[in-house]
Amino acid sequence: MTKHLVVIVTHNYAAYVGQAIDCVRKQTETDWHCTIVDNGSTDDTVRIARAECAGDPRFKIIEKANEGPSAGRNVGYRHSAPSEYITFLDGDDLLAPTFLERLGGHLDAHPECGLVSCQFDRMTSAGEHMDGGFRSRIVPGLFSFPRQMKSSEIVTPFVAFFSSTGQGHFSIFRASVFGRTTLYEESYWSHEDSDIFCQMSLLAEVHALPDRLYRRREHGLNLTRSGRSTAEEFRRKWDFYDLAHPETAHVIGPARRYYYRRHEPLRDFKVALMTLKGLLRKPAVKEFKWMLYLIRHGVTLLVVGERHLKSDATPRP
Repeated sequence: MTKHLVVIVTHNYAAYVGQAIDCVRKQTETDWHCTIVDNGSTDDTVRIARAECAGDPRFKIIEKANEGPSAGRNVGYRHSAPSEYITFLDGDDLLAPTFLERLGGHLDAHPECGLVSCQFDRMTSAGEHMDGGFRSRIVPGLFSFPRQMKSSEIVTPFVAFFSSTGQGHFSIFRASVFGRTTLYEESYWSHEDSDIFCQMSLLAEVHALPDRLYRRREHGLNLTRSGRSTAEEFRRKWDFYDLAHPETAHVIGPARRYYYRRHEPLRDFKVALMTLKGLLRKPAVKEFKWMLYLIRHGVTLLVVGERHLKSDATPRP
């Protein structure tokens, strides 16, 4: 069995897919195979990928209709040879040469860990370095007020992912744990990482390393579809997850209380303050109404917390 599976998902990334394939070839860890899943590209992505992979049996290419990034990742996982570890790479992004070696080595040394992630750098569409990105991990601190986890705290608790922080596909999954999840939620075109990280952290420890081993490209083709509706669907699923899975109540309950009594109301107040600063520079009725909504919503949550939630649907498995 190969140690690493790398799944590259592409959609109209003719300008970038060759670089993604090349960064996998340049890994210092050589025990890997790679499946490229093309989500219905209408440009030269597939032709370029085939030319780049010609004669290299470590690569496999699958073509399918565009059903979103989550479906592409699941297809790549299901239709690849077994491996010990799994990495998902977007077709416009890059891995540092030591990505598989460093994160895979961490999993080797920590059998209790089911998923390990790293920090990332940002680059322009031309591949030029931008400011370093930062994946925040927010958890309850003193008096349950939100705090940023230190880089020396490698074990990330479930509550960070429940609150939609700490996630990011710059990670390596232990295949034996990933296979026990329901895989990526295929209806999600965003927040899919938050969902799979929640699932993984209920099954094993999730670790985060400060190393910057992933390069994320910022350009006009980045996927942002249905962000708000997906966020609402994510909240509905996880707010009531313990109704369908009562064995998780001891984890879901405290996370839910923290999120609605501290995390979300304080976030509302922070955004309201930022909106106020903008209004002082340039008054606008729409922004003023938005600020008032945030303040009212934040105050309501401080008073009633998670008690405002109503499960009006059958909890999803």
